[in-house]
Amino acid sequence: MYNIRSGESFYTEMNYERILWLINLRFILISLLSISFSLLYAFKSPFELSASPWTIFLWLGICLFINFLLQFDINHMKHKKHVLMDEDNFRYISFIHIDFDIIFIVMTIILTGGLESPLVILLIYNIITTSFIIHDNYIYFYTGITLIMIVLSSFRFRFAPAFPFAGISFESHPYKVLFTVSVFSFLTYLSKYISNKLTQKQDELNNLYQQTYQLSITDRLTGLYDQNYFRMAAADAIEIALTNNYSCAMVMFDIDNFKEFNDTNGHLAGSSALIEIAEIMRRTFRKSDLLGKYGGDEFIILMKDVEEEYVPFVLERFKKRVAEHDFNPSTGKVSMLTISLGVSMFPKDGSYVENLIDKADKALYISKNSGKNRLFIFNDGK
Repeated sequence: MYNIRSGESFYTEMNYERILWLINLRFILISLLSISFSLLYAFKSPFELSASPWTIFLWLGICLFINFLLQFDINHMKHKKHVLMDEDNFRYISFIHIDFDIIFIVMTIILTGGLESPLVILLIYNIITTSFIIHDNYIYFYTGITLIMIVLSSFRFRFAPAFPFAGISFESHPYKVLFTVSVFSFLTYLSKYISNKLTQKQDELNNLYQQTYQLSITDRLTGLYDQNYFRMAAADAIEIALTNNYSCAMVMFDIDNFKEFNDTNGHLAGSSALIEIAEIMRRTFRKSDLLGKYGGDEFIILMKDVEEEYVPFVLERFKKRVAEHDFNPSTGKVSMLTISLGVSMFPKDGSYVENLIDKADKALYISKNSGKNRLFIFNDGK
């Protein structure tokens, strides 16, 4: 029903806040209308209404009750978002709110005099709220349906005794119908234009924020997570693993004889080697795994949802890819590098990130002292 641009999610925190804004605005509007009609009824309103004041009160009361139900529904979805709040559910509830708004506005205008009603101005409210919630050409459809329903309220259909003859009378001046349709069609276009511009600016700000945030949590050279963010993300991943009862592997490795490589080829070549190792990591490990830069030539990885017997196969493949990679083909000098790795397993070796890092570091130390270019999995310090 709603067309989402490629890579764009309809369920966002901002769209959720917009629905809450619509609910609160509708509550205020219904309350003000109820108070206004109470005062007009008490002081003998000069307006000619299509229905009795009690009918209007009843209608506003029903709308208020439905508004409370819709508010309860979306708050329930928010609290249960991991279960209920997916794209389809949220899109569905969003369009329910828009549909209800149309019914509420149209019926209120019809009950208070149709095009002769002083509340025709509420169409502006409807246009603004609809364009605020949705941002494609579907707003024209909603506005068109609303205007058609309002225009039809200007007709009165009377069936003659001799079927199938019927009489139709037009109880509003044609210029009012034309004026209403023209003005509110223009307001729809203007509202959509302004809404699109605001959305475009908001998207630009969001992109800048995402870029700034990404720079703040990653290593500038390799693009891998920095140590601080890695620890926070790993802690969240471990908590999820504990809840879902699956194991993880904490992997630490550093580059063997990296100082010699730097001294021989220069620091620019050393920086380039770090970047290339990061790329090999991205090609080897899954997107769900956490890849981080731990120190000068030290790296860290959290392999999620992986059994211990599978870990050596992945890490030996990674170690082999690094060893076979030519890091400095242009100079012909030292161009090959190897890595040493240490591994600890969750939950066997610990339930906290710091424990796992400490034991993976001890395993790495054993790998380095055992001749380098080795993999060691922590096993009770043996």
